Amino acid sequence: MTELTGKRVLITGSKGGIGFAIAKKFAEAGAELVLHARNESPEFIEAKTKLSKLSMADISGVFGDFSNQDACKKIFETLMKDQKTVDVLVNNAATQTLSALTDMSGTKVREMLEINLQVPILMTRYFAEQAQGGGSIVNICSIEALTPALNHSHYAASKAGLINFTKASALELGPKKIRVNSICPGLIDRQNLKQDWPDGVKSWLGAVPLGRLGTGEDVANAALFLAGDHAKFITGANLTVDEIGGELQKKVDDYYQYVRINGMLDLWRKSYRQYFRAGYHLGDTVRGGEAGEYSFLFVNHFRSILQAILSITVSQRPTFDARAVNNDYSSQAQTKLAQGLLDYYMREKRLERFVAEAVEFAIWSGEGYIALNWDVALGREYGVGQNNEPVKEGDIKFMSCSGVDIIRHPYLRKFEERHWLIVREFVNKYELAKKYPEFENDIINSEMFTGNLKNDFLDFYRITDSDLVPLYRFYHDKTQSVPNGRYSEFIEGGTVLFDSDLPYPEIPVYALHPGSI
Repeated sequence: MTELTGKRVLITGSKGGIGFAIAKKFAEAGAELVLHARNESPEFIEAKTKLSKLSMADISGVFGDFSNQDACKKIFETLMKDQKTVDVLVNNAATQTLSALTDMSGTKVREMLEINLQVPILMTRYFAEQAQGGGSIVNICSIEALTPALNHSHYAASKAGLINFTKASALELGPKKIRVNSICPGLIDRQNLKQDWPDGVKSWLGAVPLGRLGTGEDVANAALFLAGDHAKFITGANLTVDEIGGELQKKVDDYYQYVRINGMLDLWRKSYRQYFRAGYHLGDTVRGGEAGEYSFLFVNHFRSILQAILSITVSQRPTFDARAVNNDYSSQAQTKLAQGLLDYYMREKRLERFVAEAVEFAIWSGEGYIALNWDVALGREYGVGQNNEPVKEGDIKFMSCSGVDIIRHPYLRKFEERHWLIVREFVNKYELAKKYPEFENDIINSEMFTGNLKNDFLDFYRITDSDLVPLYRFYHDKTQSVPNGRYSEFIEGGTVLFDSDLPYPEIPVYALHPGSI
């Protein structure tokens, strides 16, 4: 991974735990690291030595005790002596103590707010003053900012304040091209955690969808995403590492459980086996008669009838006409351009073929869909990126789908009433890992079929290629509760690769059901 090559990154509280995991991930991404610690302790020297083995880039240290009011300013004064700016700031340093409200003192509250809120605010200020040409700030918050725990009220308040500071500073620093985002990790595993807090761990494992503790690497992956160019249009966001991925995975699991229980999966499987029966007997003949003198051929009347329906349905080629609402020159010119684009996609991009495939899905399974997505890897090359990789124009990618590929709310019968959809597509995991290098390990280790897909009827006609993994695209329409919509890409296990507002006017998935064709 070379996503942060040439970037200078300052990470506070970096000698252990989440801070060290983030430093390790950023070192692997080629960043020039500045590791902050209270002092140059043996633990810091050991951490720096380990990180130096992972990267050819420079790794240095800067020291400051944040209980000192001037520490933040002095850290940046030290860094500016070499006339090199910091491109990325990770505010990770924090303190966490237990205290019931009845035992809370002013000193405890002040110390908590100073380290967890005042320090990130001042570090953000001094970062912004020295930034040139933009930058990125990642604030490490906590799930307790959203769901407080018992005897953690002052800690939860400090982290909730940091979330709102993230949003406020994103507004203020946006004109300077500085992005500010935050991460709320869930319960992160550490040495002796299960022994120190068995009841808490048990409660957490029973509540989270993925049924496991988080790791430092989980948080580091999210931090790398927000710090890098994959999130260059994201600011003011708060990413809950344990929540969205788990919720999306739960939607997938619930849908496949539903189609199994109500018999839909069995119906699709039986229809498929009958329709593609030749794929099972492979043209074999059956010997019959008293002496085996007859050869019997399989005749698939089911397929013949459905093929006849398909031929009638698609015999007349679909045509689209672009029409202008007004008669002025501009409208007429736009109409001609629109007609040219329609003809281009129908003929050159073979949209007609995808329509026919969706119709075929609809005829034999009862459901067919066409899904569209903008793919930046398509189109002509027009430039070269930061790593000398070709940059392409991008183009629309079409995909025909059956009902098993379109995950949706099972109880809404009308397709147009659904406000969210998840589209499943099988992709080459090595190409996907190249697109999202910060999640390379998760993608490469992902399997083509996991528990919720073992009985998928697609097993029968897709080659089980170990290079293929399911990629899920989540679309949420623009509604009152989600005014900007939402678009996410994730893989099995709930690892979210990309998350943003919905970049389309509507969900780009269109249904073709027998009643509508």
